[in-house]
Amino acid sequence: TEVWQTYTDWANFVYRIYSNKPYIEVQWTVGPIPMDYGREVIVRYQTGLNSGRTFYTDSNGREMLKRVIGYQPTWKLNVTEPIAGNYYPVNSRISIKDTNKNAHLTVLTDRSQGGSSLSSGQIELMVHRRMYKDDHRGVAEPLNETQFGYGLIARGIHWLYYSDTDNYGIHRDIGLDLFYRPIIAIGVENEVSNLKKSLIKNNDPDVNIITLEKFDESSILVRVENIKSNSEGGNVISVDLQEVFGKFFSPNYKELGLAGDRHISQVVTNMREHLKDDSGHVIGLKPLQIRTFLFKHETKRETNEI
Repeated sequence: TEVWQTYTDWANFVYRIYSNKPYIEVQWTVGPIPMDYGREVIVRYQTGLNSGRTFYTDSNGREMLKRVIGYQPTWKLNVTEPIAGNYYPVNSRISIKDTNKNAHLTVLTDRSQGGSSLSSGQIELMVHRRMYKDDHRGVAEPLNETQFGYGLIARGIHWLYYSDTDNYGIHRDIGLDLFYRPIIAIGVENEVSNLKKSLIKNNDPDVNIITLEKFDESSILVRVENIKSNSEGGNVISVDLQEVFGKFFSPNYKELGLAGDRHISQVVTNMREHLKDDSGHVIGLKPLQIRTFLFKHETKRETNEI
């Protein structure tokens, strides 16, 4: 089902409900914003949830951080800007919850935006802005980006996911679907037909393969993560590297730090604790943990297929 809404001649929305998806898709298009006066354009979702002054935003797409209007847990906050002072970066999602109704609303974004919940039951995200005066934030010029003589047009997607507490953690899987949306490739037919199918086999929805890339002529760098946090029912997950990575796996592998520039022993102080869930090429992933490995091969054949 699809519904189109025109708000003004420079702002419109498309709402989509899919029969096989647990979320509502909102596609917004804003711009060019008129230059009669400065505008900051937000999308606000109003619900009947009693969320009070509390909401949650993600930290770089991973841990959800608790936010309280007009409050900081580590210092006394003096709010002189009640709106801007309660806006937070939203990299991938923002959520509110009503404990009495056992209900959550999560809005997932396809890009980083500023967001807040300034009133109970509300979620708002800033999607576009255009100013004709300098806001005195350091750039010494108005925020008036143009293209071909007109203001920019911004277009994006929000996914609205409503759930109870038991199914709240599914927002992790939905977020990966949004982040890893398929890329359409167009080319000559015989070239497209030669594209190799993925040889990766991952049957655990809570395990995400972040990286699979050629490191050098005989090495492959991989990163795997456990996407669930402790508060969302996350547990230690056993991952068989040989089974998951197939022909890309090499018994001659080593674990590196997250940046991939040094051995894990130079990063972790307690190696016994770090490796306590490992057995051979089966590793343990703690909730929200990312581990990095380098598969070393004797020939270039395997790395050339990346």
